[in-house]
Amino acid sequence: MSVRVCSVTNEDDLISYPAYVFVYGTLMRDGCNHDIMKRAGGIFKCKAITSPYYRLVSFGGYPGMVRGLGCDLKIVGELYTINNISPLDLLEDYPDFYGRTRISVTGIMKPSIIRRSAWAYFVHERPKEDNGLGIEEKNGIQWWKN
Repeated sequence: MSVRVCSVTNEDDLISYPAYVFVYGTLMRDGCNHDIMKRAGGIFKCKAITSPYYRLVSFGGYPGMVRGLGCDLKIVGELYTINNISPLDLLEDYPDFYGRTRISVTGIMKPSIIRRSAWAYFVHERPKEDNGLGIEEKNGIQWWKN
């Protein structure tokens, strides 16, 4: 298996392929932007959940994940391997609108559970008005309902 490394502007951007990415909104299998995940060479691995350090915010037709003060929820999403992050970066307007960093997620791959580091996108700023549209929450867990 060959490993490709994309060009980097700083050490946080170093990505070797195949890379794991955690998605929680329109890039998921039933999401309106899943075709972009396919262009990134995305292969679905399993459903996954984050640690309780995050929160989803709604921008109307798509969610954003935030961290920091008041962020104490687990986020449900999907774990993929990709061979090219550029299509995802373009969609997410990285690095201007969304940032990207590695987080720890727990994947459910029946019959086992895996713990994995994966890239995830975070919005830099919360929306001026977050109406919660499309976001479901129960028992400290949030998910995007397309």
